[in-house]
Amino acid sequence: MTQPEKLNFSVQGAGKAVLLVHGLASSLHEWDLLSPVLCEAGWRTVACDLLDHGDSPKEQEQECCHLPAVYASLVQWIEGLGLDAPFVLVGHSLGGYLGLQFALQCPERLRGLVLIDPVFSPEQIPGALVRAPQMLDFGQRMLHAAPKRVMESVMNLTFEPNSPMSAASRRQKSHDLLRAAKQVTRLVRGVKDLTPRLGEIRLPVWVAWGTRDRLLSPKSFPKLVSSLPNARGYPLEGCGHHPHLEKPAQVNGMIREFLKDCR
Repeated sequence: MTQPEKLNFSVQGAGKAVLLVHGLASSLHEWDLLSPVLCEAGWRTVACDLLDHGDSPKEQEQECCHLPAVYASLVQWIEGLGLDAPFVLVGHSLGGYLGLQFALQCPERLRGLVLIDPVFSPEQIPGALVRAPQMLDFGQRMLHAAPKRVMESVMNLTFEPNSPMSAASRRQKSHDLLRAAKQVTRLVRGVKDLTPRLGEIRLPVWVAWGTRDRLLSPKSFPKLVSSLPNARGYPLEGCGHHPHLEKPAQVNGMIREFLKDCR
């Protein structure tokens, strides 16, 4: 495996590759609970920090974060890995959007897609997030200046209140938000409606979502599943936007079973 030029990434295990792509204002630590499960099952996990996230470069911070640049750097990173066989891509939220884009552009590179609360259309996103980037910038600057307890309270709004999500995962999510570029929330403005092209994605797709997702409309995900020719959908009761962190044993087990079919 050759070294990509830019993105920070980690590799665990051996076997066929599973690429892990996190969501907005997160990092490769999004997958700390999934990677050991997949490695135990004989897969090799490769997770990256997207551009403007985690320990990857913040090249767009002085101007404005642009989704096309984030996607282009992801594709460059994938090409730099030098994988000699099709792989499975797992994406959460914005990572799911990037995965769908890659499936449309390079379907021959993939053996399957796992999507967790994925973005696929601007209609899923609350209107204020798209129409008021200045408010997003101000809000993120305030969070960067806020005490740690305030930051963690804000992050908790994306989880179900009674979620058994671990304290470590909650702290990591708060830390990742602070490490992201200050204008990273503007990436949502670059989301295009992929619905008209979803029928072109014929590889196996596993879609799961939290029925109490407060960031993306849970009602949108059955539409995604029905638009994909070879997809299975799993609503997860009592979960918010991060079911893989809120109910990791259940979600990771289901992903592991799906991957058996992708071999």
